[in-house]
Amino acid sequence: MQLAQALLVRVKRNLRPQENYDRLQLPIWLVAPLAVFMAGAALLTGWPATMSAALAAILLAAYFLLGLAIIHAISRHWNGRGFLLAVLYFLIFVMAWVIIPVSLMGLLDTRFDFRKLNRRPDKPSDAEGDEE
Repeated sequence: MQLAQALLVRVKRNLRPQENYDRLQLPIWLVAPLAVFMAGAALLTGWPATMSAALAAILLAAYFLLGLAIIHAISRHWNGRGFLLAVLYFLIFVMAWVIIPVSLMGLLDTRFDFRKLNRRPDKPSDAEGDEE
């Protein structure tokens, strides 16, 4: 689907607007089910623990993708961005534990807006309340 959308955007025949993954956000209420499923995986036994762990993994996968979107948004203006992202994806592929801090970044983004780090102080912002 994404490849077809990219092709249609390139030939200017797309019917739907192109998705902007830099502003990807997850609802804040999704943290509560994640906490419940993680607690269930830790405290229960048998198939309920397995089911809770599987559901927690599904939600953590969503936060992992959010973390990747944040990293891409923050690194947009970095020199050597392609090399750094290639190293990140290589580390994710080789050492799976790198998924944990990326997922944690996505989880913490619901509380703290990490994309603020992308704003440049030398340029005026569009935020309300700014006077120039």
